Amino acid sequence: MLARVNFDTLKRWGSATFEGFLQTQAPSLIRGFLIEYLNGVTLDRVVAAIKNDESLWSMAKPEEQENIRRSVARIGGVDFLTPDWVIGAIKNDHPSIASLFLGWDDARSWLERQIEVFQQEAG
Repeated sequence: MLARVNFDTLKRWGSATFEGFLQTQAPSLIRGFLIEYLNGVTLDRVVAAIKNDESLWSMAKPEEQENIRRSVARIGGVDFLTPDWVIGAIKNDHPSIASLFLGWDDARSWLERQIEVFQQEAG
């Protein structure tokens, strides 16, 4: 005879399994978000953002920022985000943008600051 499992127990198992899945898939999810976001951004726009030291985080609407915070909390953080990770994540789909961060010190520094702000604000 099968043991009866409490619905709350199943819900906890399902929730823990889903959270574990999100944590293991976080880099793929973030990579997909970056690729999609950059599809609508020109190289000239990225160069202008770097030259003007624009904050990507401050460009997001408050409700978008809150959604990002909730998502990051669910996936357990974004400690894997480093400049090298971002460059690797976008290099195939956006090679010209990735090359900016590899060949231009100011661009690399800007990317580092964007990641730091993102981790502080979202994480």
